Amino acid sequence: MHEAVMTIGGEPIRATRTFGVINPATGNVFSEAPNCSKSELDAAMDAADRAFRTWRADEEARRAGLHRAAKAIMDAQGELAARLTAEQGKPLTAAAYEVEQAALWRGGAGRTVAESLRGARAAPRGGPGRRDRVC
Repeated sequence: MHEAVMTIGGEPIRATRTFGVINPATGNVFSEAPNCSKSELDAAMDAADRAFRTWRADEEARRAGLHRAAKAIMDAQGELAARLTAEQGKPLTAAAYEVEQAALWRGGAGRTVAESLRGARAAPRGGPGRRDRVC
């Protein structure tokens, strides 16, 4: 098991309390997760509020941060997929796909609207033999 750590204000904070994470396939605790106190939660929310003020003001830094996050997720895809499998009991291939999608969403969010629309085509809608609703 790994040490339960929270990130508050960009700094790792060792959890004083934890709870067990149970693998649904075995019923065994395979890891510990932080169980933050009210004061730790308040500190995290205050730090997030302070960070958001500068984050929202600097679009270039925001996009760069999202691209770094996407790369970090993909760099750890195997480890993250294995953890998802242990936490949720889903097949490893499904977990790896979920991790990849999380990275793609972050990377895509780091693009400007103009970059996103460049070369984009509208999806076909309706027409004979097509169904546009989800059942």
